[in-house]
Amino acid sequence: MTEEVAATIWRPTQVAIEAFDAALSGRRPGERQGTIVVDTKPGRNDACPCGSGKKYKKCHGVAA
Repeated sequence: MTEEVAATIWRPTQVAIEAFDAALSGRRPGERQGTIVVDTKPGRNDACPCGSGKKYKKCHGVAA
């Protein structure tokens, strides 16, 4: 199979797969998914992740 024939077969298949994937995820076709950035350390004035209800700087942030 030549590259030209493979491209004519693959391209419509690729478009259909992208449209199906977008429909399942609630996006529009061609729209990219965003990257989620997770902050690894809480800010000093954020609630402590241990669940105490205290500010991080007054709880586990003292030792840091």
